[in-house]
Amino acid sequence: MQTLKKITDFDIQGGAFTLLNRVSRYAARGVLLDQDGNVAMMDMTRVGLLKLPGGGIEAGEEEGEAFLREIQEETGCSAEIVHALGYIEEHKWRNSFMQHSACFIAKATAVGGPVSFTRQEAALGMQVTWLTLPEARERLAEALRGVEDYSDRFMLMRDLTILDEAAKWLAGYGTTIPIRALKYGNRPHYDWETTLLERGDAHLFVLGHAGRKLRHYTKGQTFTIDRWTVEFFPLDAWFTVSADVVDGQIVQYYCNICEPPRLDQEGVSFIDLDLDLVYRDGVWQVVDEDEFAEHTVKFGYPPDLVDRVWQELAKLQARIASRQFPFNGAIERLISQTPHEV
Repeated sequence: MQTLKKITDFDIQGGAFTLLNRVSRYAARGVLLDQDGNVAMMDMTRVGLLKLPGGGIEAGEEEGEAFLREIQEETGCSAEIVHALGYIEEHKWRNSFMQHSACFIAKATAVGGPVSFTRQEAALGMQVTWLTLPEARERLAEALRGVEDYSDRFMLMRDLTILDEAAKWLAGYGTTIPIRALKYGNRPHYDWETTLLERGDAHLFVLGHAGRKLRHYTKGQTFTIDRWTVEFFPLDAWFTVSADVVDGQIVQYYCNICEPPRLDQEGVSFIDLDLDLVYRDGVWQVVDEDEFAEHTVKFGYPPDLVDRVWQELAKLQARIASRQFPFNGAIERLISQTPHEV
């Protein structure tokens, strides 16, 4: 399994980014889902905090076996593992303690069995509660914003990371998403393939891989794209965003003005309306105005569409200036999905 995150004092309190070189405790933990997709959270009622089920790996246990045992003891559920997410390391420099957790997603096969808490867990008033994944995430995030205890902050950040990774996988993370750009009148323009990073109610983030082929029907050529891209497709707005990433840094944003992208079984498609807003070398610039003027005549754009394009360009510029989603850091947080060298 891959390493999902190494949490250090830098993440918790702005201290040093220092990694310990010896594991103090091996653990197994993760997300347990019921038949309705709700998440089991361990409610420590006497301290007002939630955590995901899990705990230390006992001698002779495999990681997955330990997680299923912890599920049985803490929730009373029998379960089966459906996905291995990866590892999280907690480097508690102040305590000279490093915990290495194997993280999983499991689904309950039977509920309502007896629980078996340790003395410490019982003293915390621990009991299982079932929440939707967004509810569970918000509860943990709210607690992290308010809690000051050093170890509790590690725990909450760790479990938030697990929930976020689980949400990506459950939403089809890593599946292939074809992208099709069309010109007005549904004329094929160009297409390429990406992989899904995140799917929300009204948007997708996808990853464009360096070396992918872009088939450009308008130019009658196939191009090889040599950069990684983090791409954003809102399903309720008139633009797209492609961020070029080189060695862990965004070097260009390229925004198409287009009709709202559509998502169906064949992937994402959108009607490209020529005008683009591009950021490079520290400057935002509108490009392809001449192409827009040419196609207005060539393809017979209706006057109300021409007006709408200019309005949507102005709205996009205002969104960027006020740092509204996805220009509020949402794209930047996904840069880690690309290699630092291409």
